[in-house]
Amino acid sequence: MIDETLNNDNIDGAINSRISAAVNDINESNEMSLDDFQILINKLTNHDPEQRLQSLSFFDDFLQQDCLPPPIFIQLHNYILMAVTQPNPPEVNNYLLSIIGSISQFFDESLDFTSLVQYVNQFLSTPDAPSTEQALEVLALLASEQSGAAKVIIQFMSQLLQNFLNSDQADNVLNVASGITTHKEYLREMLPYLNTFLELTPQIHGLTLDVMFSILSHFTKSSEGLDQIKNYSLIGSIFENSQESPEIFHSALNLLIHISNQVSNPMKFYESAGVLNFFDISLKSHNEEIIITGLKLCLSISTNPAGISFLFQSGLLNVLFDLTDGTFSITSASIQVLCNVLCEGPTELIPEFLKSNFVDLILTFILSSPQDSQILMLKAIQTIVLFLPEDDLRELVGSTELMDILWQIAEENSETTVALIATFISDKLAPLTD
Repeated sequence: MIDETLNNDNIDGAINSRISAAVNDINESNEMSLDDFQILINKLTNHDPEQRLQSLSFFDDFLQQDCLPPPIFIQLHNYILMAVTQPNPPEVNNYLLSIIGSISQFFDESLDFTSLVQYVNQFLSTPDAPSTEQALEVLALLASEQSGAAKVIIQFMSQLLQNFLNSDQADNVLNVASGITTHKEYLREMLPYLNTFLELTPQIHGLTLDVMFSILSHFTKSSEGLDQIKNYSLIGSIFENSQESPEIFHSALNLLIHISNQVSNPMKFYESAGVLNFFDISLKSHNEEIIITGLKLCLSISTNPAGISFLFQSGLLNVLFDLTDGTFSITSASIQVLCNVLCEGPTELIPEFLKSNFVDLILTFILSSPQDSQILMLKAIQTIVLFLPEDDLRELVGSTELMDILWQIAEENSETTVALIATFISDKLAPLTD
């Protein structure tokens, strides 16, 4: 009997705890009792095929929207592992495949996934077969949720790409690749396929392109993958279709961020990739996620002389000032970029910041900001104090709450970097308050 496997040593106790957490908020109006579930579990080994199909149909439907109680799930888990190792009629296989997809995240992590993956692979036939699409979807779930399954699926990756990459199943087979590449430990084994992905990117569109950008972003987590992407001779071509939709554009921006975070000169990379127009497009978007990601692009070049020059000459500095009137997240990110530009850029830019009341803006946010942001804002004020003529400084001190806020910061953060910078600035300005 299946219920005799409750104490099976092959089932990690972690499964029980994960399922328990998942069913904590099962709908209280559910009238199914454990006995009801157990009856259905017992039917799985019934000699009557109709009884078995009815039970599988129930569990398939139930798992689409809910989680089973742990004792029942463990028995179903055991049954699935047994069933995939033996011949089954087509109608049973259809239910098994669907159930495997539904419970992919709950399989015991120490399981040898070889039999399970081989079972799913048998449904891969022609690209237009319904079973092929479902099997690829299940493989993608297993690859993403289970490191052990991803390790097995890699062995079939070449065959999957050869059979389905140039078909209507391209997005599904790329989802499998995306699932595998979420596991950093397997990126080296996936490297042989990276050039294929890069060459394919300019030729694809829509959801498939969105998935591809995710795959490439995963590859940037390895030094070999990053080098291969950034040095790709046609790097600009992979972004040619990236503006098809806000979702795809956002994925492209994220890929650029992943790369820029790991290269020594992001500005040089953006130029070689031909994406300098992405700055203007992203900052002027009506999509907040895209704006914030665009601000991350700006942040990556905000301490680079060539990057600062680009922001100023392209007029993006004014756009950044305008964005400080946006939502809290947009305003905070804009201030961070502008502080960097002010600290690292030429002193000739200081009048632009004063004209835009940047000091008043900093004073509005500085007390409620985390300490690392306070340090950056204080360094921006310090830059102004060090390079602004005395008459202009006197006017600044007289027309703002600057001194009061500096004293408050120093008092509330004694013997910290924040306090030291605030004290230095206030001491510098003190003679001008007489």
